[in-house]
Amino acid sequence: MVLIGNQPGGYKLQFSASPGFLNDREVMLDDISLKHCQEGDAPPAGFTRLTCDFEQDICSWYHDRSSSLLWTRLRGTFAYESPEHDHTTGKGYYMFVAAKVNRPPSAVARLISYPQPAAQTICVSFWYHIYGSSIAEVGGTKGSISIDDIVMSSALNGSCPPERECTFQGSLCGMQRQPQADFGWSRVRGPQPANSSGPPTDHTLGTEQGFYLSAQLWHHPVGSRGAMLSGVMEPTPPSGECWMFWFHMEGEEVGELSVYLQTAGKTSTPMWTRTGDQGGQWRHGRVTVDSPLASYQVMFEATVGTGPRRDIAIDDLTVHNGACPPQGFCDFELDYCGWVNSPPALAGVDWDWLSGASDGIFVPRVDHTTNSDLGHFLFFLASGSQQEEVVSLESEPMGAVDGGCLEFWHQTESPSRIELSVFVNETAGLRGVYKSNGYMSQTWQRARVDYNASGSHQIILQARRPTDYEGSIALDDVHILREPCAGLDRPTTADPPTTADPPTGSTTAPPASPMDCTFEQGPCGWTQEQSDDLDWTLTSGLQLDRPWDGPTYDHTVENPKGIYLLLNGSGLKDGGSAAISVPVTTQTPKICVGFWYYMLGPSVPGLDLLRKSGFGMEERTRDPQYQRDAGGHRNTRSWGFVAIDDVTVMAGVCPNKNTCGFDSNWCGFEADQSHKGRWGRARGAGYGSDHTYGTEKGWEVAELTVSSPTTFRVAFKASHSLAPGSAVQLDDVSFRDGPCAPRGGCSFESGRCTWVNVHAVDGHDWVHADGRFRGPPSDHTTQTPDGHFLLSYVRPAGSSSRAQVISEWIEPKKNITCLTFWYHTDKSDSETLRAYALRAPAEKRLLFQTNTSETNWTRFADNIAGTQAFQVLLEAEATGSGFIAVDDVSVTSGPCPVNETAQGFMGCSFENGTCRWEDISTGQFKWRRDRNGTDSENTGPSVDHTLGTELGWYMAVEADRTEGYSFAALQSPTMMQSSAKCTLHFYYHMYGEGIGELKVLLRAGSRTTPLWWLSGDRGDTWRQGEVLVGRIPWKFNILFEATGTFSHLGDIAIDDIGFSNCTLPGPQPVCPEDMFVCQNRVCVSGNRVCDFTDDCGDESDEQDCGAGWTRSRGMDSWPHHGPPRDHTQNTDAGHYIIPEMGQKSEILSKTLLPSSNCTVRFFYFSRVAGLSVRTRTETSGGEDAALWLGDAAEGYSWRRAEVAFSSTAASKPAERGMVALDDISFSADCKLDSNNTQLPDVPTTSAPPTSAVSPTSPATPPPTSPCQDEEFFCWRSGSATCVLASSKCDYRLDCPLGEDEEACGPCTFESGQCLWSDAGHGNRRWLRRRAGNATVPPTDHTTLTGYYMSVNSSQVQANDEARLESPLLPASSPYCEILFHFHMSGESSGSLSVLMQQAAGSEAILWSRGHNTVSRWTPEHLPVGQHQRPYKILFSSEGGPAQGDSAAGDYAVGLDDISFLNCEESFRPPDLSAYDCSFEDGLCGWVQGAEDELDWLQRSGPTETPNMGPAGDHTSGTGQYLYVDGSPPSLRGNVAQLKSSLLRPAGGTGYCFTFWYHMFGATVWQQAGSGWAEWQAAQLHVTLQEVHRVILEASVGGEAGVIAVDDIALTSGPCPASDSLLNIGLVTGLTVLAGVIIAVVLFLMSRRQSAACQPKTMNSNAIDQNSVFDFYDCKIDGTEHGSESRFSFFNKLYNASSPGVDTTEITSDV
Repeated sequence: MVLIGNQPGGYKLQFSASPGFLNDREVMLDDISLKHCQEGDAPPAGFTRLTCDFEQDICSWYHDRSSSLLWTRLRGTFAYESPEHDHTTGKGYYMFVAAKVNRPPSAVARLISYPQPAAQTICVSFWYHIYGSSIAEVGGTKGSISIDDIVMSSALNGSCPPERECTFQGSLCGMQRQPQADFGWSRVRGPQPANSSGPPTDHTLGTEQGFYLSAQLWHHPVGSRGAMLSGVMEPTPPSGECWMFWFHMEGEEVGELSVYLQTAGKTSTPMWTRTGDQGGQWRHGRVTVDSPLASYQVMFEATVGTGPRRDIAIDDLTVHNGACPPQGFCDFELDYCGWVNSPPALAGVDWDWLSGASDGIFVPRVDHTTNSDLGHFLFFLASGSQQEEVVSLESEPMGAVDGGCLEFWHQTESPSRIELSVFVNETAGLRGVYKSNGYMSQTWQRARVDYNASGSHQIILQARRPTDYEGSIALDDVHILREPCAGLDRPTTADPPTTADPPTGSTTAPPASPMDCTFEQGPCGWTQEQSDDLDWTLTSGLQLDRPWDGPTYDHTVENPKGIYLLLNGSGLKDGGSAAISVPVTTQTPKICVGFWYYMLGPSVPGLDLLRKSGFGMEERTRDPQYQRDAGGHRNTRSWGFVAIDDVTVMAGVCPNKNTCGFDSNWCGFEADQSHKGRWGRARGAGYGSDHTYGTEKGWEVAELTVSSPTTFRVAFKASHSLAPGSAVQLDDVSFRDGPCAPRGGCSFESGRCTWVNVHAVDGHDWVHADGRFRGPPSDHTTQTPDGHFLLSYVRPAGSSSRAQVISEWIEPKKNITCLTFWYHTDKSDSETLRAYALRAPAEKRLLFQTNTSETNWTRFADNIAGTQAFQVLLEAEATGSGFIAVDDVSVTSGPCPVNETAQGFMGCSFENGTCRWEDISTGQFKWRRDRNGTDSENTGPSVDHTLGTELGWYMAVEADRTEGYSFAALQSPTMMQSSAKCTLHFYYHMYGEGIGELKVLLRAGSRTTPLWWLSGDRGDTWRQGEVLVGRIPWKFNILFEATGTFSHLGDIAIDDIGFSNCTLPGPQPVCPEDMFVCQNRVCVSGNRVCDFTDDCGDESDEQDCGAGWTRSRGMDSWPHHGPPRDHTQNTDAGHYIIPEMGQKSEILSKTLLPSSNCTVRFFYFSRVAGLSVRTRTETSGGEDAALWLGDAAEGYSWRRAEVAFSSTAASKPAERGMVALDDISFSADCKLDSNNTQLPDVPTTSAPPTSAVSPTSPATPPPTSPCQDEEFFCWRSGSATCVLASSKCDYRLDCPLGEDEEACGPCTFESGQCLWSDAGHGNRRWLRRRAGNATVPPTDHTTLTGYYMSVNSSQVQANDEARLESPLLPASSPYCEILFHFHMSGESSGSLSVLMQQAAGSEAILWSRGHNTVSRWTPEHLPVGQHQRPYKILFSSEGGPAQGDSAAGDYAVGLDDISFLNCEESFRPPDLSAYDCSFEDGLCGWVQGAEDELDWLQRSGPTETPNMGPAGDHTSGTGQYLYVDGSPPSLRGNVAQLKSSLLRPAGGTGYCFTFWYHMFGATVWQQAGSGWAEWQAAQLHVTLQEVHRVILEASVGGEAGVIAVDDIALTSGPCPASDSLLNIGLVTGLTVLAGVIIAVVLFLMSRRQSAACQPKTMNSNAIDQNSVFDFYDCKIDGTEHGSESRFSFFNKLYNASSPGVDTTEITSDV
């Protein structure tokens, strides 16, 4: 069945059958019928389904196919300018229609419902999204309209509920004329008559098509009154509601606009009034409505004035929960508030409303209000044009003020000459009160301005930019106060001093009422009930013998001598109770009873608070003569106590204590009036039905972390279900500072989190206890008696007792979830601990069970598989006396890690304290535990690293607390005996102008050794630090030391400190045969024996190994000449060897006899230099063979290396470099010559020359040079070759082996990095890597088995950037290009960019690519242009997989074979004819583009795809041509580029660029004779007077087809006139910036052009820069066609002297 829908009259249906090729199957058709097509036919089933979210279909709506447009059901961002998500779920569907070029002005799209039953009033509501610059205009061509979530509901009392948001676009929104008014208002649009002063456009759309509400005062006599009433609104919340609206009042004596509140049976109450001329703009109005006890209406009243032109209008009415913000204040979070843009007529521009997440240069990254990128502010970016620019912000009119204060915050990210002024606009004109310019600050700065005004006035904030200058300024948090600025910073009263515990016998303050009692002087007025079984007793902590007998201190004075009421919970019989009461003397309807209670015990008794009247105990009595009773009860299973202290009784409702049980009131919660459903506060039907005072059965617990950079509300939203008896209930909402523990996790320091006891008959409870009770002496979290845990403790009993505690529901994020907790059991074996995973009542899986006694905390970890939600149940079963304790429960995504960190290596996330890390600073510069920024404005991380929210904690120092160069030190707990692989991990944040230095220090005894150090601004982000601590055989501490400077802008913070691989290896019963057995039975790999590292832990692997070299030590050499510690002793007193100062040195070993599998092992320390290991068989070193090459990566630790080799002759391993060496050793397979015989002295022979484009890394030259002072010695080329010294680094290889250009930019990376260095700051790094089967890519470009540079893509953050920086490059010619080969693979490889850095430090992007190169190395020729001073080239790789993500290989970005072409300053380009090409012998200097997805292919004869492309080339018919095949796997939009070299300026007469093209294929319309199925010629007259290049670009536009080119020619002079050639256009008189790229773009055509199809200039005013020539008026069989195909010519700007200018492509539909 096919839906036809409503169609215009005269339509036809057509069935079309197209049998496939060689398909003999028949197609048959029968029994055609039409249903529901007659007028009046019954609609299909479900026709009343008008409420629709469009998730499954369009419900009972259908398209009006008689209209010119159709709605489209979309999901996500499938259409241009469409919403990013739907309204229903954020991931679903909505209906969408877009504007397009050439559509008729009256084009509409309609959705129509099926006919509905009569005699019903239906209310319609829906959500809409309108976007685009001209969508609201008649014939608009840009933008879209979307709708979602249509809701149909029955009208109550014949009308719809009043709307809380009204734009007047579709209706009056329920507003009606007030019956007593003289006239009503009218819903109008567009300009009104001449005698009206109404607005020309509405406020919503800002166009003449938008509607607004007009009083039309010109129709009515002076003094008459017109009023409109809103619909009847529900009572407001206690905090009120804010009505916001926009109004327009222009003209002398225009009249008066007032807003009134009207409730049933009461007169109208005025709330807001404006009189007279308010200017020619829409103004903002707002008023707080307070009617919590009655429904209400709001009335807008306009009174006619005496002016000749008059009208008053309102628009965009919205109602918000809560009171309106104060008058005069605006934080710009929602909009401009009452401020409006009022730019001058000639030089004026508008302030932009942006956030920190907005794109653009100089845009502040955070606002001032929220200190986050979510907050908004106003922003002005000066364009640098030759015309002065002014932005002006105008306040709403205000009354006279004797002394006012304007406060605002501003920020300028760049050196600014923008002038910021403040004016007071009065009747007499503008009066300046503030002016500032030239200020620059990357933080928000406050400004305050005192002013006065004798009458009505406005404040004007104006920024002015001089001509030819770029800059920016931002404003936020503008506040106009009606008091002088000096009175705003009044000193606050200091907190009263605290006192110690009061001495024994001291008296307490008298009670506030006779019912209050602290019990210090007795029971006050409280008396024991005579009818109970037990008594409360007055006691103190000194009178107790056992922990379960009562609290050790009271609440009043908080010491053991304080008195409280106590009920011992041990029961001898069931049903026992104790009650104590006091007469209520307060004569008020409601009273608040407050008291402190302490309940502890495995089976604690109950506690009730009751009301007693003359009729007995009641819950609902209102008799004022009643008593308050506190009752406790116990039974034979009870064990524990209940204590009460500090009872208070106050009149009125209890205040909110951050916990709400909804028993007295709503606790500040209020029903959201914008939803039809209503929450209701209800009383439970019986005892236990609510959660507060009942049982927990049936109630689920949940908690979540709520964070916001500014003030916020929490909303609970419930969706109604149609199922009978369904309900959503909410109780006991509480708030606490700090983030929640992760789902299911808890340290129990602040309570039980979301773990709930499961009560059972004859069972006991898990108790929240600390180390002072009958359990472990300390908890696991803090390792102190004050720390808390869960405890199961029972006395001896005849039967078993169980305690169960259950977690909240946990939603797994991955297929495997790790459950971890620590447990501690008593010495007896009478307790059993079990852990279960529960997924359903019938699905209960045992994870863990133990009844083994443990004397210490023991860790349990297990993986829980599956993605279904689950709960964790911990059960303790006791058959005798004893305890089980549980602490530090955690539930994390992914498999459980191996526990590599032993107790004693104390890391810290700082979420629950400092983990015994302590500040040991002297002075005010200290480490502090902090969150959400430091005290200084806009400094400190806004989020921590652990949680990534502003609620998370970290340790920080801030620059404004420093006194010059100060030091702050944070010291770890004392640790013992770290292993050789012990590594410290941490995250650091260093941001701001005043950042000093952060160091990691090792303190052992009296000696302190630096391990890691970093200084300067590292950006507003968390970065990872890692340093090898190494083997420490004694006690030690780690210190983080921060150095402050004299600047007060910045911060240093650290978070998430951790240790790995720090424990010493444990003894093993048996070691494998290839392992070394230490004396302490530890197993160590054989190749780590005698390598100067104590891997055993008792140094037995380093005994009888011989000695090493000693040359220097850390205390003498660091920080300028050597590392701060050696490797052998890991202290600054140990020795190592370093090269002579500033020189690359070489050290030789003793002579080795011929050996097999000899391994040399050593440790090296490198910061900026490389290291090589070679084997030498002759004295001269001419035949040295490279064994190992180390990179110059920056490091903070000694790194271990080992090199294995074999030699058939005597040899000496040689280590060469500018690094420190330590602990060099040889394996047992190395045979040392005891006589250290000298190597043979063999004469040096010249090595064969290498390729001129393959320079290698420099080798060490001989100590003496045979060349003169003005000459350069080619030390590797042999025969004492000397060249002029000026030949070094001039882009030409003058030495036979290229030594003069080494370290000057070109590099193959085969022998090193040629001074290219990694310059990134994050974890993402460029590394030199050797190709192999395990690498990506598996080959390099130079030799297929050599080296290349790559970016590590694992263990990094997604936004990390890796930078590879060239050495300083010499001056270059205008025709200079860089040639490099790159590789990108994997879906998460990120992007690769090339940047140029000028001598002044500025950077420009030359090139960028974000898609992969599949499996090949791709070359790119990139223009560099002319530079007079040295510059640098940088390769930047950004993005890629985030830490923990899976990616296709660890190295997805590769770079190789960098060279420079035509860069020598003397270079002169060849004649233009050198670039002519028939493609018979290659590309003639033309090169393939690398930004594209396809390549031009070279071929002779027909293409491989049949019936597509030319039959032969154009030159001879049998020669070569280039082509692009659009057939699969090519995709629509793929492009291929062919680029010329950089060409010289065209000269006075220019030159003619000619080429032949062929466009043909299966999707191209065919016709006999001439056409695009033949070779066609095109020519272009180029007159550019700057260096430029020509690009031929083909773009796939159809499913199949071929584009071919041939016979390119460049001829001096203008192009000859010809009717047979396609004249692309004449470009003359260009005055653009230096260097323009001309690009010719051929798009695969899916149509053939008509004779009228001619190129025409689309933007003739810009012909000198981005000239566009589009073929249009192109018809097929006389019919115009849309945008299926394009054929465009466009210019691209390229400035050879200042690369990086963006290129622009402008095309038009064909």
